[in-house]
Amino acid sequence: MRFVLIILALGLLPTTVLSNQLQEVQLTQQECMEGGDFIKNAAFSRDNGIDREFFLGKLEDDIAVIRSFPINLRWFVKGPSSELLLKSAAREVFDFPTTPRRHQINFIDQCLDSPDWRLRPL
Repeated sequence: MRFVLIILALGLLPTTVLSNQLQEVQLTQQECMEGGDFIKNAAFSRDNGIDREFFLGKLEDDIAVIRSFPINLRWFVKGPSSELLLKSAAREVFDFPTTPRRHQINFIDQCLDSPDWRLRPL
């Protein structure tokens, strides 16, 4: 019986993982604000000497860990659109430097205004 349960669990695992990767969950306004804080802090890190490749590498590593959690337990990276938004904004911090606050505002504006970020109220 235990063997049968293991086989069933293994058979369902790829489907569960795949559906988690394909499902896009709506971001809240709060998540957009928190994402803005993250991007602002990325700019502070840049200003304090953190290298672009180091930061973006750590971000990729963190996103890989976040993806391993069920979507309802994730912070921000809830699907391809939100992941792309976060990565693009982080690259922009290093490629087009401006003040941390300006990066934060730009990120929040993109997150809240883009039709791709189907927001639900708080």
